[in-house]
Amino acid sequence: MEVGKKNIEWSKVSINPITGCNGPDGKRCEFCYAERIARRFKGLHGYPEPDPFVPAFHPHRLEKILKRQKPTVWFFGSMCDWLDDAVESRWRRDCLITMADKEEHVFITLTKQYGNLWKAAYDSPGGMIPWNVWIGISVCYRSQIWGMEKLRQIDAPIRFVSYEPLKEDISNIVHLEGIDWIIIGAQSKQAGIDELPSIPYFRPEKTWVQRLVEKARKLEIPVFLKPNLGDYVADGWFDEKIEEMPDPYKNAPEAR
Repeated sequence: MEVGKKNIEWSKVSINPITGCNGPDGKRCEFCYAERIARRFKGLHGYPEPDPFVPAFHPHRLEKILKRQKPTVWFFGSMCDWLDDAVESRWRRDCLITMADKEEHVFITLTKQYGNLWKAAYDSPGGMIPWNVWIGISVCYRSQIWGMEKLRQIDAPIRFVSYEPLKEDISNIVHLEGIDWIIIGAQSKQAGIDELPSIPYFRPEKTWVQRLVEKARKLEIPVFLKPNLGDYVADGWFDEKIEEMPDPYKNAPEAR
């Protein structure tokens, strides 16, 4: 059994051959939903005790990808950071070989380990990120903006940034050139578990979001506003819902 976040608005299904994360510089994010899920299932479904969020590999889960014939957009790694220092290269290689072989699918990845972005290509077949593997980073604070420059330096079919949760106003310092997609979201409320405290709901300010969307619009970059932002249309943020994403198959070999 695979336990994870299923209702991800921009993908059909999640897959977690790798689980766990030690966090950038060995410090885990205080509002990580995945660690709380792992702690609920410690000792079960491959989440070890006493630390259920230690990085681990579950190669049998790759069978789910191999068996699915219907073209699908997957969120790869909803329960991990696949570029964490403790994730072994051979784990990533096995995953990337499988993803490259299943060209009918598209795989969306996320990381906060900006300094390890180079590993995505290093561990890919032939040293090139497959056309169907999107590379994204999470940016929540002004101090993390440097990760976007690291992202621009890699050769990926789709480079995107998830500002979820958007914890500070970054609109006056962020530059979106070289980025293919942005996601903006709030901080969802989470219950405490074990030594992890509860996390309150946090909604970014209206102007923070509007200015980022305006910058994306000028560069014709698709924008996805997460439902956890609340009813932003009724609140007057925008005239209609904004839930855009790039064409998943625009980089497919037959489309070139």
